[in-house]
Amino acid sequence: MLLSFQWMIQALLHAEIIAFMLAQSKLNSYDLSSIGSFELFSSSEPCAIYLGAVLWSEIKRVMFETSSMHARNIGFD
Repeated sequence: MLLSFQWMIQALLHAEIIAFMLAQSKLNSYDLSSIGSFELFSSSEPCAIYLGAVLWSEIKRVMFETSSMHARNIGFD
């Protein structure tokens, strides 16, 4: 059974990436700073993909609860 490309892309998306996509679609711009200053709250320290999206979207501030080290210690990688 072959998996569809769309399903594979959706399976790789983090909640934060989906939030970026929804905001960018609504604003019709990848640059979220174009209409104001956005802050992002997350439960864990950004991974490389998430951090890239933050930089690309011009998010000015990211706050997170748990470091990547703590997340790995409890089984998240």
